[in-house]
Amino acid sequence: MARFLFFISFLMASVSFSQGDDCANAYDFGALPNPANCGNSPNQDGIGDAVIHSGTTVGSTPGNPYIYLPGCSGGNTDMTVFANDVWYTFVATGTQLEINLTGTLSSPNIGLYAGNCADLAGNDCVIGDNAGNITGYIFEPLTPGETYYLQISGNSTTEVGTFDLSINNNVDCSDCFQGGIFTANPPPVNGTYQAGESVEFCFTVTDYTQVSSNWLHGIQVEWSSAWETNNGNLVYTVPATSCNGSGFWDWYPNGIIDESGEPWPAGFYFDYNSGDGPGNNYGDLNAEDCDPQFCWTLTTVPINLCTSGSPLSVAVNTSGDGESGNWTQLDCAEDPSTTFQAILSCCTSPSMNSTDASCQGSFDGSVSAQAETGANPWDYEWIDEAGNVVSNTNNSNSNTNTVSNLPAGTYTVNITDDTGCLSTNVVVVGEVSPIIPAFNQISDICFGGAFNLPTTSNNGIQGSWSPAIDNSQTTTYTFTPNVGECATVTNMTVTVISEVTSTTAITICDDLLPYSWNGLTFNGAGSQTATLTSAAGCDSLATLNLTVNPEVTST
Repeated sequence: MARFLFFISFLMASVSFSQGDDCANAYDFGALPNPANCGNSPNQDGIGDAVIHSGTTVGSTPGNPYIYLPGCSGGNTDMTVFANDVWYTFVATGTQLEINLTGTLSSPNIGLYAGNCADLAGNDCVIGDNAGNITGYIFEPLTPGETYYLQISGNSTTEVGTFDLSINNNVDCSDCFQGGIFTANPPPVNGTYQAGESVEFCFTVTDYTQVSSNWLHGIQVEWSSAWETNNGNLVYTVPATSCNGSGFWDWYPNGIIDESGEPWPAGFYFDYNSGDGPGNNYGDLNAEDCDPQFCWTLTTVPINLCTSGSPLSVAVNTSGDGESGNWTQLDCAEDPSTTFQAILSCCTSPSMNSTDASCQGSFDGSVSAQAETGANPWDYEWIDEAGNVVSNTNNSNSNTNTVSNLPAGTYTVNITDDTGCLSTNVVVVGEVSPIIPAFNQISDICFGGAFNLPTTSNNGIQGSWSPAIDNSQTTTYTFTPNVGECATVTNMTVTVISEVTSTTAITICDDLLPYSWNGLTFNGAGSQTATLTSAAGCDSLATLNLTVNPEVTST
C-alpha cells in the first residue's frame, strides 16, 4: 500500500518531557532479537522474541514540524495531525515487524519510518480500535541492519494516555524474497523533493530463497504520476549483471507477457538463454549468492505541472520464474512489495549564505536565508543537528531572515510562505581561527606632527583604536575589531621625537666681532635663537647668549 509523509510547521510553547517526545530523542530499543531460523523442526518458524515496553504520551508535545502518514490500515484514514506523540527507534534484524499494543489511548496511531530524523521516509501506518488495541499488525518488508522509527499518538489533538507495546522481528519462511536494500540518491529533505529534481534509485536483492526451485526472474518497478518519467521509455536504467553466467538482465519499459499470456508491468527481467525472451524463460539461478543490484533514475514533474503535496511513491516487487517466467511451480506470489515514499514540493529552496563563520572560542556565527519565491508573510524555522529549534520567526514581511551567535555546525532552515508552501535548505557554519589584523608600522613622528591610524587593516578587518591620537608623546595604541569580526586585538607603538630646546652662553672679545654661530651673525653682545634640524628630520630650538668683553689696554 502506498504511503507518503507530510510535514507541517506550527508554533507552540516549549514543554519539558522525557526521552521519546520527538524523533531526535527517540527511545532506543537497539537491535531487536534475531528471528528464529526457518526449517521443519520446532521453533524454526522465523519468529523473533518480543520486546515489551510500557509507555505514555502524558506530558508529551506535538513535534514541530509535525510528521504524519495518511491512508493508514485499520480505518483507512490519516494519522491525527498535531497529536501528542512519542517516538521509538530500533535496528531491524528481520524483514517483518509485528506490533501489538494495548492501553488507554482510543484508536491509537502508529507510523513507521525509515532513514534518519532529517530525512525520514514513510513506510506504513496503522490505527487501532476504539478500545485502544492493535493486534498482530505486520509492517513489511524491512531491511535487516537498517534503523527505523515508530511514532505513537492518540486519535485527537488533546488525547494522552498510557500503553503497553510489544514488538518483534520476524521473517516469512514461505517468501522467496527475504531481504533487500532500497536507496534513493539524493534522499528527500524533510520528506520532500523539489520540482524538476532527478533521483537515482537502486534496489539490491541481498537475501533470496529458491522456494520450490523458483529462480529470481523479475524486478517490477511502479511509480506515482508526480514523477515526470511516468512513461517507462524515459527511465534511465542500469540492469544487474547476471549471477548465473548464462543469460542477461534487461529493462523492459512496456513490461512482458509470461508463458500463460499474463501481462507484467515495466521492470527488469531475466532472459535465461537469450533466445525466446524473458516471458518464456527461466530466472537467474544464483541470485541468492551474488546480491544483484538494479538502478534507475526518475525525475519529478517540472514547476509548471507541480502540485505541492503530490505523493512521490516508488514500489518494487520481485517475481520468481514460476510467476513471470515458464517454471512450472508457482511460488513467491506472497513476497512483499518494497516501497519508497516522499512528497512533491513546488517551492524553490531558499538561497543561503553564511555571512560569518563561528570564530574559535566565541559564538558569533551569522547565517542568512532568503526566500526566493512565495507570498509574504514567511515563517522561518532554524534547526540544529540534534533537532533542536534554535530560532523561530513567524509572520515576517521580509524575505530575508538572519540568525546570529551560532556555534559551528550544520543547520536546517524551513521557510513556509503564506500559502503553506514549505521549502528547506541546509547550511554548514564552520569554525575558523581568529585573524591577526595587519597594519603598516607608522614611522617615528616629530613632536606636534600629524599621523592617522587606519580603521581597516591590510587584511580587511574593521575596528577602532584607543586611546585618542597624541602627537606630543610616544604612545602604544590598541586596535579592537568590530563585533562580528573573527580577529584578535593588536597593538602598535608610535614614537614621537621630543622637541629639543637648549641655551648656550659664550663670551668673546670685541676684536672677534662680527661673530657667526649656526647661521646667526652677532655684531655685538646679545641673545639669538636658531632652528636646528636633526638627523631624524625634526626641528629643535637653540639659543645663544653672547657676551662681548671690551679690549683692555695697559702700560
